[in-house]
Amino acid sequence: MFSKINKKQIKILIIVFVIVLFVVVALFIIKQKTLNVVLPVLQKEESLEEQKIVTPQIENKVMPITITEESTVESLSSNFAERLGSYSTDNRQENFISLNSYLTKEARSVLDTYISNNEKLNGNDYYGISSKALNAKAVISGESASSVVRLQQVETSGFDLKSNVIYKNLNLELIKQDGAWLVTSFKWE
Repeated sequence: MFSKINKKQIKILIIVFVIVLFVVVALFIIKQKTLNVVLPVLQKEESLEEQKIVTPQIENKVMPITITEESTVESLSSNFAERLGSYSTDNRQENFISLNSYLTKEARSVLDTYISNNEKLNGNDYYGISSKALNAKAVISGESASSVVRLQQVETSGFDLKSNVIYKNLNLELIKQDGAWLVTSFKWE
């Protein structure tokens, strides 16, 4: 086997071996230097107080998170608006069904009418729209609230999937029932 290897190949193998060995040793030395952490050594006859080991004091400042009724209504309104404003002819009514938990019984019938009157949703050609809530503002008065959500919508339609970006507002009216905020009405602006 070694008879076929010439002197030039042996020299190359030795050089490669030396380089690999050098790299391994260098990495080992670098790793050892980064792991050298000086820890205080306690003398047997001295206590901690006598050695005066100083430990850094880290002051933790915890900022309390305040969840207000307004932020709760704004978050709920944004989620509702994004789901209401996102659908396609491929999924038909999937996202609308998920809205039922946000609605009062009366508002569910309004949603059913909205779905049945939506010509684009019931058409034969492809149509899709995705919505992203940009901001929401809520005003609360006792157990009722109104909210306006600003949305960016991307409409995609046809076989060529032509896209169009539009901006809309969705106005919402909500009430608090059994501790939960529910949508009573919604209207596109």
